[in-house]
Amino acid sequence: MNTHEPFPGLSGEVGDLLEGNGRRLEAIEAVVGSSTFAVVTWRVDYGDWPTFRVPPGVVKLSREEHAITASPHLRLGSSRYYREHEDATDGIRNLEEGRLVQRGALSRFCKKNGIRAQEGFDSVSSTVTWARSDFLMFCTSVAPEGPGLGGLWKQFPEYDSATFIPDPSAFAMQLGKDIGKQFDMNNVRLTSFDTIRQMALAQAEITTQGRLLRKGLDTIVLVSHGPVTYCDRSERVINRFPIARRGEVIPFVKRRTYGGQREYRFVVEVIGEPKETEFLMEVTDELRNLAGVTWKKRRAGSGEPKLAGKENHAG
Repeated sequence: MNTHEPFPGLSGEVGDLLEGNGRRLEAIEAVVGSSTFAVVTWRVDYGDWPTFRVPPGVVKLSREEHAITASPHLRLGSSRYYREHEDATDGIRNLEEGRLVQRGALSRFCKKNGIRAQEGFDSVSSTVTWARSDFLMFCTSVAPEGPGLGGLWKQFPEYDSATFIPDPSAFAMQLGKDIGKQFDMNNVRLTSFDTIRQMALAQAEITTQGRLLRKGLDTIVLVSHGPVTYCDRSERVINRFPIARRGEVIPFVKRRTYGGQREYRFVVEVIGEPKETEFLMEVTDELRNLAGVTWKKRRAGSGEPKLAGKENHAG
């Protein structure tokens, strides 16, 4: 397995900008073609004692016809998709996805966030929602180390197959490349800051062995991947980070009631906010080859679900 070790030479301001507590820079690659862009991947772990341990692999539960090894397409949802998902029984909907909601006395909120409280704030109730720009997300689960999938089937009762992905780091990079090639970068909402970022990318230079290969990038794709941290109150984890970094942490923190999902997320960002809540991308041969085996759930009598191996013949 290619573990894509973090860059050892980062230090000072560059290291603080690209890495930080709970986040390690993993790989940077440029893709030159009809659209020229860069892909940056990070491995994240925002738990109380981050280990950045590479899992034994991750699994994607789905309906059989949507498995990576069988389907021509892969669907990514935005945080808005998960907030607005109508079915409350399939383990997908999360009304606070991509948000941090803090409720309580206004004075308490001010104290937690380094804001000077005014007289009378103790008696004022408040609900404050921390929001961030929308993003695309591919959700998987950390593969159990023992045989079978444990209780994962029960978490997603509508699904009947599970695809094993042995190398999350390689998958993250290829996912970023494929999205960079296929996503319509014009189908986004741009802020003034996004426009400045685009101008900066236009001045970037791609060199190889000291020779200028291409000047200017059309866009950049950022992929963060890692385990979700579960806790009773999301703010307990998120508030440990500076306000400027909380947006990157929010997608990887969920309430403990979701803990059985053992979720491992791939969060993908482009310049601008996607206008649509879903993105249906073509599964390339390169991405399909990074999927190992797909298991189909079946029942033996009235007992627990069993795994029936199904080899991956892709590629």
